[in-house]
Amino acid sequence: MKQEEEAEQDSDYLPDVGEISSWATSGLSLSQDSNKQAKMNGRGKSNGKRKRDELSDEDVAWEPPPPDDNLQIPGEVVLGRENPGRGTSAIHNVDHWPAKILGYIAPKHQKQQPKYLVKWLDGSEGEITRSCFYTVSEEGFALCKVRQC
Repeated sequence: MKQEEEAEQDSDYLPDVGEISSWATSGLSLSQDSNKQAKMNGRGKSNGKRKRDELSDEDVAWEPPPPDDNLQIPGEVVLGRENPGRGTSAIHNVDHWPAKILGYIAPKHQKQQPKYLVKWLDGSEGEITRSCFYTVSEEGFALCKVRQC
């Protein structure tokens, strides 16, 4: 019996159509048998938590996106706004400030957005996403509300 289990663990066994049909008539579902087979192969269901040092194929293959090709970095002059809060919906109704792009900040993981380091008119610096500013060549540059000092 133990030898049979070891042989099953080492095999690349795939059930045939007849066997799957017999599961349906016997009341055993495909997912139940798959879970049973996975447990026998030492690949039981996980608890949904991944160890920090384990990387999925998506994590390994992911590379951060490059900066926008249409921007001169550093030096592009833009009209920008701080990253919006939860209640901000219309970009044209938010005050924009003149700024100069100083650099690109690549995201560290897929769920993070790339940001640009900018120097505002008052000399302070900030980090904003690409959706938070307009360049001179974009239509929004002429349409956005600019804050007056």
